[in-house]
Amino acid sequence: MKMKDSPIVLGELSSAQWGLFTSAQAAELGVSRLGLSRLAEVGLLERVSHGVYRDSGAATDKCESLRPAWLSLEPSLEAGARLVKPERDVVVSGTSAAILHGIGDLREDRFEFATSNRRQTQRTELHFTIRRLDRGQVTIRHGLPTTVERTLSDLIAARTDLTLVAEALGDSMRQGSINLSELSRQLAPLAARSGPPKNNGNAFVARLLLLTGLDPATIASRIADLMFP
Repeated sequence: MKMKDSPIVLGELSSAQWGLFTSAQAAELGVSRLGLSRLAEVGLLERVSHGVYRDSGAATDKCESLRPAWLSLEPSLEAGARLVKPERDVVVSGTSAAILHGIGDLREDRFEFATSNRRQTQRTELHFTIRRLDRGQVTIRHGLPTTVERTLSDLIAARTDLTLVAEALGDSMRQGSINLSELSRQLAPLAARSGPPKNNGNAFVARLLLLTGLDPATIASRIADLMFP
Protein backbone atom coordinates (compact mmCIF):
# COMPACT_ATOMS: atom_id res chain seq x y z
CA MET A 1 0.00 0.00 0.00
CA LYS A 2 1.20 3.50 -0.82
CA MET A 3 2.04 5.64 2.18
CA LYS A 4 -0.37 8.37 1.14
CA ASP A 5 -3.28 5.92 1.21
CA SER A 6 -2.56 4.60 4.71
CA PRO A 7 -4.27 7.40 6.69
CA ILE A 8 -7.49 6.92 4.73
CA VAL A 9 -7.58 3.16 5.26
CA LEU A 10 -6.65 3.42 8.91
CA GLY A 11 -9.20 6.20 9.43
CA GLU A 12 -11.98 3.92 8.18
CA LEU A 13 -10.83 1.19 10.57
CA SER A 14 -10.46 3.44 13.60
CA SER A 15 -13.78 5.20 13.07
CA ALA A 16 -15.58 2.02 14.21
CA GLN A 17 -13.28 1.54 17.21
CA TRP A 18 -13.33 4.85 19.12
CA GLY A 19 -10.50 6.21 16.97
CA LEU A 20 -8.29 3.21 17.82
CA PHE A 21 -6.77 0.23 16.01
CA THR A 22 -4.08 -2.37 16.62
CA SER A 23 -0.89 -2.92 14.67
CA ALA A 24 -2.19 -6.41 13.83
CA GLN A 25 -5.35 -4.93 12.30
CA ALA A 26 -3.25 -2.44 10.35
CA ALA A 27 -1.06 -5.26 9.03
CA GLU A 28 -4.18 -7.02 7.72
CA LEU A 29 -4.84 -3.88 5.67
CA GLY A 30 -1.29 -3.76 4.36
CA VAL A 31 0.13 -1.11 6.68
CA SER A 32 3.42 -2.21 8.23
CA ARG A 33 4.81 -1.33 11.65
CA LEU A 34 7.33 0.91 9.88
CA GLY A 35 4.48 2.69 8.17
CA LEU A 36 2.75 3.19 11.52
CA SER A 37 5.95 4.59 13.01
CA ARG A 38 6.27 7.10 10.18
CA LEU A 39 2.67 8.22 10.57
CA ALA A 40 3.28 8.65 14.30
CA GLU A 41 6.43 10.68 13.62
CA VAL A 42 4.49 13.21 11.57
CA GLY A 43 1.76 13.45 14.22
CA LEU A 44 -1.06 11.61 12.43
CA LEU A 45 -1.07 8.70 14.92
CA GLU A 46 -0.30 8.24 18.60
CA ARG A 47 0.86 4.98 20.14
CA VAL A 48 -1.27 4.60 23.28
CA SER A 49 -0.77 1.04 24.46
CA HIS A 50 0.90 -2.26 23.67
CA GLY A 51 0.42 -2.53 19.90
CA VAL A 52 -2.46 -0.03 19.86
CA TYR A 53 -2.62 3.33 18.08
CA ARG A 54 -5.04 6.25 18.14
CA ASP A 55 -5.92 8.61 15.33
CA SER A 56 -4.54 11.93 16.56
CA GLY A 57 -7.78 13.67 15.72
CA ALA A 58 -9.97 11.26 17.69
CA ALA A 59 -11.82 12.43 20.79
CA THR A 60 -10.91 10.99 24.17
CA ASP A 61 -13.02 10.20 27.23
CA LYS A 62 -12.84 8.37 30.56
CA CYS A 63 -12.34 5.03 28.76
CA GLU A 64 -9.34 6.22 26.78
CA SER A 65 -6.92 3.91 28.59
CA LEU A 66 -9.27 0.94 29.14
CA ARG A 67 -10.34 0.56 25.52
CA PRO A 68 -6.77 0.18 24.16
CA ALA A 69 -6.09 -2.44 26.83
CA TRP A 70 -9.21 -4.39 25.81
CA LEU A 71 -8.41 -4.13 22.09
CA SER A 72 -4.88 -5.41 22.69
CA LEU A 73 -6.18 -8.67 24.16
CA GLU A 74 -7.46 -9.87 20.76
CA PRO A 75 -5.37 -7.69 18.45
CA SER A 76 -6.35 -9.32 15.16
CA LEU A 77 -10.10 -8.98 15.70
CA GLU A 78 -12.12 -5.82 15.22
CA ALA A 79 -14.26 -4.65 18.13
CA GLY A 80 -17.54 -5.20 16.30
CA ALA A 81 -16.77 -8.87 15.66
CA ARG A 82 -15.89 -9.42 19.30
CA LEU A 83 -19.12 -7.87 20.55
CA VAL A 84 -21.36 -10.24 18.59
CA LYS A 85 -21.01 -12.78 21.42
CA PRO A 86 -19.49 -10.71 24.24
CA GLU A 87 -19.92 -13.44 26.86
CA ARG A 88 -17.32 -15.49 24.99
CA ASP A 89 -14.87 -12.62 24.85
CA VAL A 90 -12.90 -10.81 27.53
CA VAL A 91 -15.28 -8.89 29.79
CA VAL A 92 -14.34 -5.82 31.82
CA SER A 93 -14.61 -6.68 35.52
CA GLY A 94 -13.80 -5.61 39.08
CA THR A 95 -12.65 -2.06 39.71
CA SER A 96 -12.28 -1.40 35.97
CA ALA A 97 -15.94 -2.27 35.46
CA ALA A 98 -17.04 -0.09 38.39
CA ILE A 99 -15.26 2.88 36.83
CA LEU A 100 -16.72 2.00 33.43
CA HIS A 101 -20.23 2.03 34.92
CA GLY A 102 -19.52 5.20 36.88
CA ILE A 103 -20.37 3.61 40.23
CA GLY A 104 -18.50 3.95 43.51
CA ASP A 105 -15.33 5.82 44.27
CA LEU A 106 -12.62 3.29 43.50
CA ARG A 107 -9.05 3.77 42.38
CA GLU A 108 -7.87 1.82 39.37
CA ASP A 109 -4.26 0.59 39.52
CA ARG A 110 -4.61 -2.10 36.85
CA PHE A 111 -7.03 -3.22 34.15
CA GLU A 112 -9.25 -6.09 35.31
CA PHE A 113 -10.93 -8.56 32.97
CA ALA A 114 -12.94 -11.77 33.27
CA THR A 115 -12.41 -14.56 30.77
CA SER A 116 -13.68 -18.12 30.44
CA ASN A 117 -10.22 -19.40 29.49
CA ARG A 118 -6.97 -19.17 31.40
CA ARG A 119 -4.72 -16.37 30.16
CA GLN A 120 -1.11 -15.59 30.96
CA THR A 121 0.64 -12.28 30.43
CA GLN A 122 3.81 -10.53 31.49
CA ARG A 123 2.06 -7.17 31.35
CA THR A 124 1.70 -6.09 34.97
CA GLU A 125 -1.08 -3.63 34.15
CA LEU A 126 -3.43 -6.50 33.23
CA HIS A 127 -5.24 -8.86 35.60
CA PHE A 128 -7.47 -11.79 34.58
CA THR A 129 -10.10 -13.73 36.51
CA ILE A 130 -11.49 -16.99 35.13
CA ARG A 131 -15.24 -16.55 34.98
CA ARG A 132 -17.93 -18.14 32.80
CA LEU A 133 -20.73 -15.73 31.98
CA ASP A 134 -24.12 -16.18 30.35
CA ARG A 135 -25.24 -13.81 27.60
CA GLY A 136 -27.93 -12.41 29.88
CA GLN A 137 -25.30 -11.37 32.43
CA VAL A 138 -23.31 -9.23 29.99
CA THR A 139 -24.18 -5.72 28.92
CA ILE A 140 -22.36 -3.23 26.70
CA ARG A 141 -21.29 -0.05 28.46
CA HIS A 142 -19.47 2.69 26.56
CA GLY A 143 -18.82 0.11 23.84
CA LEU A 144 -17.22 -2.47 26.14
CA PRO A 145 -18.67 -5.73 27.54
CA THR A 146 -19.26 -5.80 31.29
CA THR A 147 -21.81 -6.71 33.98
CA VAL A 148 -22.95 -4.72 37.01
CA GLU A 149 -23.85 -7.61 39.33
CA ARG A 150 -20.63 -9.48 38.62
CA THR A 151 -18.70 -6.27 39.16
CA LEU A 152 -19.99 -6.01 42.71
CA SER A 153 -19.42 -9.68 43.51
CA ASP A 154 -15.88 -9.43 42.10
CA LEU A 155 -15.19 -6.47 44.38
CA ILE A 156 -16.36 -8.48 47.37
CA ALA A 157 -14.35 -11.52 46.28
CA ALA A 158 -11.29 -9.23 46.16
CA ARG A 159 -12.07 -8.22 49.78
CA THR A 160 -12.81 -4.61 48.91
CA ASP A 161 -14.04 -2.58 51.88
CA LEU A 162 -17.80 -3.18 52.11
CA THR A 163 -18.52 0.54 52.50
CA LEU A 164 -16.94 1.11 49.08
CA VAL A 165 -18.95 -1.77 47.59
CA ALA A 166 -22.12 -0.38 49.17
CA GLU A 167 -21.41 3.03 47.65
CA ALA A 168 -21.11 1.38 44.22
CA LEU A 169 -24.36 -0.50 44.86
CA GLY A 170 -26.14 2.74 45.78
CA ASP A 171 -24.92 4.42 42.60
CA SER A 172 -26.05 1.48 40.46
CA MET A 173 -29.49 1.62 42.07
CA ARG A 174 -29.77 5.31 41.31
CA GLN A 175 -28.87 4.49 37.71
CA GLY A 176 -31.46 1.69 37.64
CA SER A 177 -28.83 -0.70 36.30
CA ILE A 178 -28.79 -3.38 39.02
CA ASN A 179 -30.80 -6.58 39.45
CA LEU A 180 -30.78 -7.26 43.18
CA SER A 181 -32.07 -10.82 42.81
CA GLU A 182 -29.22 -11.67 40.45
CA LEU A 183 -26.77 -9.94 42.78
CA SER A 184 -28.12 -12.01 45.68
CA ARG A 185 -27.60 -15.22 43.70
CA GLN A 186 -24.02 -14.29 42.91
CA LEU A 187 -23.23 -13.23 46.46
CA ALA A 188 -24.58 -16.38 48.12
CA PRO A 189 -21.20 -18.21 47.99
CA LEU A 190 -19.54 -15.16 49.57
CA ALA A 191 -22.20 -14.48 52.19
CA ALA A 192 -20.18 -15.95 55.07
CA ARG A 193 -17.91 -12.90 54.88
CA SER A 194 -20.71 -10.70 56.17
CA GLY A 195 -21.46 -13.01 59.08
CA PRO A 196 -24.26 -15.55 59.51
CA PRO A 197 -26.42 -16.89 57.99
CA LYS A 198 -24.05 -18.70 55.65
CA ASN A 199 -24.86 -18.87 51.91
CA ASN A 200 -27.69 -16.35 52.31
CA GLY A 201 -27.25 -13.91 49.46
CA ASN A 202 -30.39 -11.99 50.39
CA ALA A 203 -29.03 -11.23 53.86
CA PHE A 204 -25.73 -10.09 52.35
CA VAL A 205 -27.49 -7.74 49.92
CA ALA A 206 -29.67 -6.43 52.75
CA ARG A 207 -26.55 -5.59 54.74
CA LEU A 208 -25.06 -3.75 51.78
CA LEU A 209 -28.32 -1.84 51.26
CA LEU A 210 -28.15 -0.57 54.83
CA LEU A 211 -24.69 0.82 54.07
CA THR A 212 -25.64 2.61 50.85
CA GLY A 213 -26.93 5.82 52.37
CA LEU A 214 -30.16 5.62 50.36
CA ASP A 215 -33.35 6.86 51.99
CA PRO A 216 -34.85 4.43 54.55
CA ALA A 217 -38.07 3.89 52.59
CA THR A 218 -36.19 2.78 49.49
CA ILE A 219 -33.95 0.46 51.50
CA ALA A 220 -36.92 -1.08 53.33
CA SER A 221 -38.78 -1.60 50.07
CA ARG A 222 -35.82 -3.30 48.36
CA ILE A 223 -35.14 -5.54 51.37
CA ALA A 224 -38.81 -6.56 51.46
CA ASP A 225 -38.69 -7.39 47.74
CA LEU A 226 -35.71 -9.67 48.39
CA MET A 227 -37.12 -11.41 51.44
CA PHE A 228 -40.71 -11.73 50.17
CA PRO A 229 -40.56 -11.92 46.34
